[in-house]
Amino acid sequence: MELKRISVACSMVFCLFVFSGCAASFPGKDLSNLNYNQLVVTTPKRPVFVSVSVFNRDNTLNLGASAIFKEKLERDLAASNLFSSVSSGSTTTGLQLKYTIETDGTPAVVARLAGMVSGFTFGLIPTHVTDEYFMSVEAWDNGKLLKKYDFDNSTGTWISIFMIPFGDKAGKVTDRILDDMSIQALSAISNDKLLATTN
Repeated sequence: MELKRISVACSMVFCLFVFSGCAASFPGKDLSNLNYNQLVVTTPKRPVFVSVSVFNRDNTLNLGASAIFKEKLERDLAASNLFSSVSSGSTTTGLQLKYTIETDGTPAVVARLAGMVSGFTFGLIPTHVTDEYFMSVEAWDNGKLLKKYDFDNSTGTWISIFMIPFGDKAGKVTDRILDDMSIQALSAISNDKLLATTN
């Protein structure tokens, strides 16, 4: 009897792994479709310092995610041609952009149960989970906070074989959402003329 239980459990785990790819994700809000090349370049260009803090759902700092997002953000800002240079860290004598990202959504236990329900039915019974993302961007100049910008969006993921043709992988959708919020923030900062040199 014990061997049978182990066999059944192994089969169930196998099904979960096999059908874990039966998921399709969508942004909760329409993306802006902005890109860095559409932003107005302010002259003379200024150097900018960037800091990033990504927090888990329990409000603990995620050092790995912070480092990954910061590296990508620095590459994007450098390629945008908006700044004379892009550096990591803090400054009290120049322009700094401070990014804070927080996450929320469907509790992990509920998400796992949703995956089990869909997995046990071979993806025939659809389940839905949500991941929410909140980004705040603070523009600082010479140690003074000029303005704070807040953005939010979410990733809705359907776990079902019927949804696969219509969505994308959750990770790709999350990347697009974070990129979009970052571009929206820089667009707002540029429109408010906060990239210009202050006296």
